[in-house]
Amino acid sequence: MAMLFAAIALVATSPARSNSSYPNKPIRILIPFEPGGPTDLFVRAIAPIMTQELKQNIIIENKPGAGGSIAAAYVARSPGDGYTLLAGGSPTVLTPHFIPGVPFDAKRDFTAVAPLCITPYYLVVNQKLPVNSVHDLIEMAKKSPGSVTYASSGVGNGPHVAGARFGVLTDTKLTHVPYKGTAPATNDLLAGRVTFMFLSMTTVRGYIQSGLLKVLAVATPQRDPEFPDVPTLAEVGLPNFYPKVWYGLLAPSGMPEEAKKKINLAVAHALREPAVVKQYAKYGANPFVSGVQKFQSFYDDDIKQWHDFFESHPDLLKK
Repeated sequence: MAMLFAAIALVATSPARSNSSYPNKPIRILIPFEPGGPTDLFVRAIAPIMTQELKQNIIIENKPGAGGSIAAAYVARSPGDGYTLLAGGSPTVLTPHFIPGVPFDAKRDFTAVAPLCITPYYLVVNQKLPVNSVHDLIEMAKKSPGSVTYASSGVGNGPHVAGARFGVLTDTKLTHVPYKGTAPATNDLLAGRVTFMFLSMTTVRGYIQSGLLKVLAVATPQRDPEFPDVPTLAEVGLPNFYPKVWYGLLAPSGMPEEAKKKINLAVAHALREPAVVKQYAKYGANPFVSGVQKFQSFYDDDIKQWHDFFESHPDLLKK
């Protein structure tokens, strides 16, 4: 891992410059997870419209590994000229808390460019698992400490934090199983190799409708109208369990404001397109439109909130 991060650090850097002709060449967006996961789907949904708006090709590149840190470190060391962006989000903020020594700092090395969406989490299990409620799952975990496993898309990502927090709040010993992305983690959940997972509707709707997965609870303040019989985690005794899962485009620090505004406007235009709104709704995501400055404030607040949270709950940093 150290050698891999060292290699990433060798990416050439150069001073960012303001250029009124931006963009005058294709723009790369690095996705830190495998194809087929939420981040991948959200970016690919807007890329064609961004291409039309910016009159330049959008090149999407998946670079998974280390809970999203491989891609994040690469982008952090890239020139801040606006031609290399990170499809970031909650994992960008969370992962450094779980992987000491990652070669990037979420606050220092990135600037917020354009938000994409916010999604809620659902606690799901394999349909064949002999549990039908959160209470049943907790009882299973308490009867056999360490035998109940939860999957995540990588160390430090939202599903990891949600699962770890679930274990602490329920006073159960759970085993974390990290994967290189949501897709392989979901595959093992479907195969029954892991017990449960916190997933967004992006991933689970089709599996729920087909009867392959069942939802035990939703991590939102109110019940989901699509699943009115599914209780919230607050209703089953876990109040204030609302992990905020967001996605957005980040860039290396130093990206010119003019370039950031152009990307932001192109993304906002895409998020207002009826076809994109419909597609995001299919994934269970709420489009998140915001100007550059407001998104930067949102990003900074998220960094501070998680920093303060982990200082108060150090047990959650245990893998």
